[in-house]
Amino acid sequence: MENKVAKKRNLPMIGSIEQSPQEQIIVSKADKLYPEIIVHNGDVCTWKKYDDGRIDYKKIADYVGVKEVVENLDTGKKEIILTYNEGKDVKEIMVPLGETVTKNKILNLADVGIDVNDNNATNVIKQIRNERENAPRKLVHSNIGFFEKDGKNFFKHNKIISGNKENDIDSAYIGRLNIKPKGSSKAWLNMINKEVVGRPSLELALAIGFSAPIVGFIANELGIESPLIHLYGDSSKGKTTALMLAVSAFGSPSINETGLITTWNTTTNAMHGSLGGNTGIPVVFDESSMSGKNDFTNVIYSLTAGLDKERMDKEGNIRSRKSWNTTIGSTGEHSIFVKSKENTGTRMRLFEFENVDWTEDAEHTDRIKEIVISNYGHYGIRFVRALIILGKEKVIQIYKDCKQNLIAKMVESEFRERLAGKLSILMVTATIIKKYLKINLTLEEIEKILIENENTNVEDKDIGKKAYEVIMQEVSRNKSKFGVEYEYWKDGNKAASDKETWGKIEYKGTRKNHTMQIVIIETILKRILKDNGFEDPRVVTRKWKSKGWLDFEEGKTYRRRIINDIRTKCYVIKVTEDDVPQREKAFETVESLDAM
Repeated sequence: MENKVAKKRNLPMIGSIEQSPQEQIIVSKADKLYPEIIVHNGDVCTWKKYDDGRIDYKKIADYVGVKEVVENLDTGKKEIILTYNEGKDVKEIMVPLGETVTKNKILNLADVGIDVNDNNATNVIKQIRNERENAPRKLVHSNIGFFEKDGKNFFKHNKIISGNKENDIDSAYIGRLNIKPKGSSKAWLNMINKEVVGRPSLELALAIGFSAPIVGFIANELGIESPLIHLYGDSSKGKTTALMLAVSAFGSPSINETGLITTWNTTTNAMHGSLGGNTGIPVVFDESSMSGKNDFTNVIYSLTAGLDKERMDKEGNIRSRKSWNTTIGSTGEHSIFVKSKENTGTRMRLFEFENVDWTEDAEHTDRIKEIVISNYGHYGIRFVRALIILGKEKVIQIYKDCKQNLIAKMVESEFRERLAGKLSILMVTATIIKKYLKINLTLEEIEKILIENENTNVEDKDIGKKAYEVIMQEVSRNKSKFGVEYEYWKDGNKAASDKETWGKIEYKGTRKNHTMQIVIIETILKRILKDNGFEDPRVVTRKWKSKGWLDFEEGKTYRRRIINDIRTKCYVIKVTEDDVPQREKAFETVESLDAM
């Protein structure tokens, strides 16, 4: 019954105790803030001493005392564990400290069986205050990851970790995640050396997991956002196993509400809630198809930005916003790029790896899973200690070296430096794992995977190029909606054969040396772009202008052209002979001069 009452009031009922801890407690006046209150024969009493030495005790309540004062380092709030008599039972309950300091609030504790009422409330408050004075103190934390205290770096894990064990802070994690080390660090390391080392894709997965504290450690200094790394492809590729491996150094890789892996079958707000206060422990959202989302754009932005929305409390005040800086993993059978709006920002925030063979076969997968499910949370602590000992300056220098090395090897593009900066997080991680954890990763092979993956996908990150190809394909599919004009052969000119006109194709120059331009009515082009996921056509046309792909009026991105005898705004897109194959295909069906 009492547990139900405690649950109703959101007070954690700790349980019953076998023996009373307060038998015949004798305390002097000097030890108490309120010396008129004392515990005598297991009861809370007032007392009076007469001149003849006789002491008269008057019971005011059944026993209630303080077992422990608990302080949350993240919230600053304090709670106390009360012990109290209820009949023949001695019970415990944890309550906010504020519940015990005013008469109105302490009366609520009568609901759980504490002997408090209008007549004795003030004296019960005094009794609790007396016992708080010498009660043991306990520190707890609800956030995880890096923080600074007195100019020194610490890391909140199951305990608070420093560069050496002697300087660790004795604080216990009370959040929902299962990050308490389990099993054997030796068993985990043996599996890594046997099943992971020498397999570059799994070495990369390991680096993805260990990169989380790197992000938390140097993100503010370098302006790094939380990386979102999505593995997709066939279900037999070992994607989930790879990310179970990735997180196992820091906590449970089980796919449940307390593990470091959960599913996409949740709300964006819940995802933010699970990430809030995390500055260095990896988390994974498994199976993106379970999300039911048709558009991942906002999710990609919000997860990588590391800041929750502003919200109001019941009193109309703005709540403090949850923030995070860590590595976020994701899996699915399909790309989430294809379910997001076409803009460069989205594509610079999300890294995808398609159809990589993460594990060799089902037996290989099972061997990895068997170990990480039972042995986890050890080597992440060792890695963090190494980072703290190295210090931010040294880690940042390794990061910069990795970045310059990647820039030199990546395909030249306007995004190369930004991409190299993001990928360097994984390379600095792998470098430190190899040097300081003595795990012999093949750094060159990890780098090769990263570079080849980004070189393959670099055009996907170029919104101007991507939009250009979309327009070329639309022209090819709808050639009847375009007229044709030859600057050097007027008799070849013809109007669009379709009753709906989108524009015209212009041939400029001479018969042997000509260029081609696609002239599209402004409203048509904007509609095509929006229909294909390009949220803001102005961003696209400005990008085309900067690339020299548009013919335009002074200070504009458009030109006025006569379409069906009406002068109207159009976008004039230049087409050259040496452009991509898709551009040539767009005009294969257009009547050419050579065919006459």
